[in-house]
Amino acid sequence: MLRVTFEDVASDTTIVKLEGRLVGKFAEAARAAVSRRQPQRKLVVNLSAVSFVDEVGEKLLSELRQIGGEFLADNLYSRFVCESLQLPIATEPICLRSNECHCF
Repeated sequence: MLRVTFEDVASDTTIVKLEGRLVGKFAEAARAAVSRRQPQRKLVVNLSAVSFVDEVGEKLLSELRQIGGEFLADNLYSRFVCESLQLPIATEPICLRSNECHCF
């Protein structure tokens, strides 16, 4: 199971919070949900509540990196994922508030 929450902060940033297992069809559904969002906004992906990532999830995260995504990682597993995939860690503090949620 994967929960995807979109949080619009400031005038130019969207935070995508992923919670659960970023695997297979759930990762594909997350890819579709992210692609429907406004592409001109800065993208920050919060991985702090991700419990597992498979090859499909890794591919999605790498694609998000390629389009300029930055990543929030505040625990051991999420930092391991970021380091393994060479994902850039967001350096600015970000205010989180939920605007839109999708569960898969």
